[in-house]
Amino acid sequence: MKLLLGKSYKTEIKKEVGSILVPLNWDLHIFVESASGTLNGQTGKIIDKKELDELVKESVLDRLNGKSLNDVKGWSGIPQTLEVLIIRIWEWIEDALPYYARLSKLRLNENNEFFVEYDGRPTARQYKRKRE
Repeated sequence: MKLLLGKSYKTEIKKEVGSILVPLNWDLHIFVESASGTLNGQTGKIIDKKELDELVKESVLDRLNGKSLNDVKGWSGIPQTLEVLIIRIWEWIEDALPYYARLSKLRLNENNEFFVEYDGRPTARQYKRKRE
């Protein structure tokens, strides 16, 4: 059985378009599953929603909200694309999740027509970077 917990977050990131910083409002959808394939016996949950909210706030939203991607630590010179951003967000969340939960999928919506999904599997040409 595969059971996913999904949660959405709003974030505003400023992207450089030429010499202008354009605010972009993105929706980040996070899907978490049990690392063991079972629910926590004490809580009956994969992960507590309050715990997930705090984890996402500290690992993602505090780093990105209201900032230009060039101002995010370790981002200078990296392409400002949804594809690169979602891989970075995956790494931040994965590093912060407790042992009993794991990421299943991320979805980042730029608008109603354009989004990117990532499930953590490496691709043949995955963007290479140094880990912070």
